[in-house]
Amino acid sequence: MTERKLATIRRVDQILPIEGADRIVLARIGGWQVITQKTNFKEGDLCLFFEVDSFLPVHPEYEWLRKTNFKSTTNLGDGFRLRTMKMRGHVSQGLALPLKFENGGWKLESTAYTGHVFQDEDVTERLQVKLYEKPVPVQMQGRATNFPTFLWRTDQERVQNLTARLPEYMDEMFEITQKLDGTSMTVYKKGSSFGVCSRNWELEAPNLGEELNAYFRIAAEARLFDMLRFLDCDCAIQGELCGPGIQGNPEGLAKAQFFMFDAFDITEQRRLLPGERLRMVNTIRNADAGFELLHCPVLSYRTLSSIESDPTKLLDALLTMADGPNLSGTANREGVVFKAVNQAFTFKVISNAYLLAEKE
Repeated sequence: MTERKLATIRRVDQILPIEGADRIVLARIGGWQVITQKTNFKEGDLCLFFEVDSFLPVHPEYEWLRKTNFKSTTNLGDGFRLRTMKMRGHVSQGLALPLKFENGGWKLESTAYTGHVFQDEDVTERLQVKLYEKPVPVQMQGRATNFPTFLWRTDQERVQNLTARLPEYMDEMFEITQKLDGTSMTVYKKGSSFGVCSRNWELEAPNLGEELNAYFRIAAEARLFDMLRFLDCDCAIQGELCGPGIQGNPEGLAKAQFFMFDAFDITEQRRLLPGERLRMVNTIRNADAGFELLHCPVLSYRTLSSIESDPTKLLDALLTMADGPNLSGTANREGVVFKAVNQAFTFKVISNAYLLAEKE
């Protein structure tokens, strides 16, 4: 599985005026929109685009971001985090910087990077851009090793990066689930081996006498290893660990709980389709009265065309659909996840209301 492309060369599709603003405009770049200086671009220009949640390294080129975006972290060090903002009534996500057209090609116009570039080029690694994620406390994770090569990490592409592809799937049936706000957790069985993983690491089992960290404690309480033994296959149960002591408990739960949202077949190297996953859940629940496997809320099954028949208006409709209450009804939910019922195509839609309310 590829890592997220945080810094790419994109085309500026549209420039829109902002009412009452003389110096700034709204730039549409694929499914994203960014507020930028009026003189930076004209429609059709290429730009250097950093997605929201990019963590830019400390460099003189980005010092103008220090007042609003500087962050010192334990896992990434010092840098500049790009987050969702709202100005003059418009949501702005990410950062678009101009390129210079020189000698028949586009060039990065910067002291932080040099060289010619081309449309859709991924320059994330070249520019040393990292993904900002809420840090998981060390005491919660314990000792860790590299994420297993035989598993896929739990992540979907954001809808804003798929606007060109969505028209192909207008009549596809999708399972729509609520995206829960906690931390990713995977429990797997491969041969006679069992393991527990966070989003990016495999966690080492505590030694005899050591206190269980949150991941292993929940795996034991929910009997996830017993469920995998019952299934008798090389597979993984993947989901969200939510509750007190986990990322500030944004779901407002009274106790820590694991909510399954995916299943992975290690032998076939694929995620199960929604119907296969839910059959697995029912098989587990029916096998033993002690198996209480929670699943993230399934909101509905719909085609994209039933949400919005005009593909040019679909993105706005999906972003509106992402808004709603969290599990406890005390705050905005993080968003929704779409998974095609009959093929391996998924994406997530993060609520702008949720992003604007983020404090971390």
